[in-house]
Amino acid sequence: IRVAHRTYSVPARLMGHTVEARVHADVVEVRYRGQLVQTMRRLRGEDEHRVDYRHVIGWLIRKPGAFERYRYREDLFPSVTFRRTFDALQTTHGERADVEYLRILQLAARHGETRVTVALREVLDGGRLGDDDRGVVAVAEAEVTDLAFASEADPVGPGEPGLLRQLRGAEVGFEGGVHCDLRGAG
Repeated sequence: IRVAHRTYSVPARLMGHTVEARVHADVVEVRYRGQLVQTMRRLRGEDEHRVDYRHVIGWLIRKPGAFERYRYREDLFPSVTFRRTFDALQTTHGERADVEYLRILQLAARHGETRVTVALREVLDGGRLGDDDRGVVAVAEAEVTDLAFASEADPVGPGEPGLLRQLRGAEVGFEGGVHCDLRGAG
């Protein structure tokens, strides 16, 4: 959405719907049907933007070629580790780097950025970027699964399907652009 000459992403479920944006001194609130759905830090510079990969990953996964030309592409590197991973993927995977990276972002959106960051560090620091021809997503998935087994807060049972199979079978909807009603947004 555009609010006061600045671009903010909103959850994909709001695409095609009218939202209300309330601009306060330090935050922007996004409301849908009177309910608060998102609060984000207010941007100050003219034509600045903040795009959360969790909001656009479903669309990008379905159209991976769009990542290369995506206007807010730099916003889709949530940390240095993710950027290092993408750079390494470009070296090792060539044209498939975009697709692999988007699958990693989807993994982070589903299972937590922190968990995936730790897994990516293990993969990068261990020199296991796509070892055994499995691909970086499969290696990161194995690391994330290992972390899940170690976590009592979010256990994953041994009989549950792998994260990669869940990703491949996921249905993600996208219904065009976001329509925003910003009257009175400040």
